[in-house]
Amino acid sequence: MEYRKFTLSPGQQAPAGSTGITLLTGEIVWYGEEGTFPPEITSSAMIQAEIDEYTWLVAFPDRMAAAKTLFEGSILYDIEYADVDTYINNKVTDLASARAFLKKLGKIVLALLKFNGLVK
Repeated sequence: MEYRKFTLSPGQQAPAGSTGITLLTGEIVWYGEEGTFPPEITSSAMIQAEIDEYTWLVAFPDRMAAAKTLFEGSILYDIEYADVDTYINNKVTDLASARAFLKKLGKIVLALLKFNGLVK
């Protein structure tokens, strides 16, 4: 199996195996049996960095679901931006509550990092 990237000229149809995913360069990803890409469409083999970009793009729904799961149970899920200071002033009153707040805040930060693909 191989990964190739290609662009289409007006009137050309995407070949079988086209993923429909576009790289940041604007090229379309194709994945299929080595040597079966149609010769009438200009293409080139993808380097590992491009394959990594493709897999990162494809994994977006999974990252989004994981981030949403972490965030939905968080302390800030239903709070308005203007109410954050009041929440902290009322809820973080001693060392134990500060620890609890930081643990919850850490989960929110992790959710954001996961959403952006910065951590696994």
